[in-house]
Amino acid sequence: MKPRSTSDTVATILLWIALVVVGGVGGFFSLFAVMATDRCGGSDDPCNYTTINAAFMVAWGGLALAAAVALGGTIWAASKKTTMFVWPLIGLVLVVVALVLGTALLNAGVGMDFAAAAVARR
Repeated sequence: MKPRSTSDTVATILLWIALVVVGGVGGFFSLFAVMATDRCGGSDDPCNYTTINAAFMVAWGGLALAAAVALGGTIWAASKKTTMFVWPLIGLVLVVVALVLGTALLNAGVGMDFAAAAVARR
């Protein structure tokens, strides 16, 4: 059996560290996203609560999916003696995509339109 590449092992460890840091920081800051809903409520409520709920489901579900894919893939690759570093890399991409989509959904749910506000300022 061929020994595992040192560069694959090092890249896997470094990508796992990046995945844990980015996922942890993103997950922590997602807890503060509820402050974006301060404008919700009242007589002229601009908020779409279904979209807001979907934003949290996408963000947190994406974090969980990324962790499951990265962990399962890394374990599978280690058992099959194949390249491992791709799995935490895929997890990292999933984390970024989930957080960006969650942010976009939250902004849409609370009625924020940054593009329109930028045009109005000109």
